[in-house]
Amino acid sequence: MAQVSCPVLPRPSEPGVRVAAPESVVLPTLFGDGYGLYRSRRSTFVLSYLGHLAAVGLLLAAGRYVAAHHQEIRQQVISIATEISP
Repeated sequence: MAQVSCPVLPRPSEPGVRVAAPESVVLPTLFGDGYGLYRSRRSTFVLSYLGHLAAVGLLLAAGRYVAAHHQEIRQQVISIATEISP
């Protein structure tokens, strides 16, 4: 009987001999094995930093506005609540 070689499948071993399955790497960049696979650019870090600064600035400005105008906001909420109630 002739054997055909196949580049994808490993050659069968002798009967009764177990061969360990090859370990596949799951998420190589998570564990540092694939470090350097992806190119990083400084512009993406700068844009991310500026975007986060803008978001924090908006949150601080909104908090300051609410603190300064809490009476007006309270009146608006009360008027809306009384319009809805039966």
